[in-house]
Amino acid sequence: MDSLSRLPLYLQVKNYITSMIDSGDYPADSKLPTEKELMKTLGVGRATVRSALSELEHEGRIYKRHGVGTFVSSNKFMPAFEPIISLTYSLERLGLEIRNVIISSGLEYPKGELTENFPRDEKIGRLSRLRLAGGETVAIEDSYFTKELYKTVRSLDPSKSVAHAILDSDGIDVDKIDMKIVLRPPTAKEQKQLRLSPGERVAQLTRWTFSADRAINYVRFVMRERLIQTPFGE
Repeated sequence: MDSLSRLPLYLQVKNYITSMIDSGDYPADSKLPTEKELMKTLGVGRATVRSALSELEHEGRIYKRHGVGTFVSSNKFMPAFEPIISLTYSLERLGLEIRNVIISSGLEYPKGELTENFPRDEKIGRLSRLRLAGGETVAIEDSYFTKELYKTVRSLDPSKSVAHAILDSDGIDVDKIDMKIVLRPPTAKEQKQLRLSPGERVAQLTRWTFSADRAINYVRFVMRERLIQTPFGE
């Protein structure tokens, strides 16, 4: 594990296990090393290993047999994007050419769900983009930042990954990421923007990023459901 990386340790452990699964070192239905073995191999604590395994289990990449151990799932339908890190990165993994269109940006006071972690009396920056891939709109992204971080984001090439810009920013050490994904029917506006077929659902991802116990970024993605149900490797 890289102690100098701004990526939290549990995500580094998760990425390590994922790479071992993808490479075939941990084939389908094979038993994973025990928590103690992973702790010793990777030089991390039990809580870090458990957090990584919990996320992998939630995503369906592994499963547990009570009293036996943890195994690699044989389910070939995997999330086709890495929501914690970067939608841009994930779409590129699918071989899609990425183009982003900025809808709006500016400073505003937080309201609604944003007040959960942003102070109500401090303005935050907002960047709203349409994410295009393969010639079609695949996601709607609303990102909110602390005022300081917003200055950095505004200088970015709009085609670049905001998530990686945060990780690469000097003086910012990400120590916590809270993420939730739900599948739901689209609003009329979302159906029009994403050009969805009747009955097609959307996946909504919300992600809080924290540094030094302070919220620095909130992202809400609304994307086509198939982006998280594409057969892995296709």
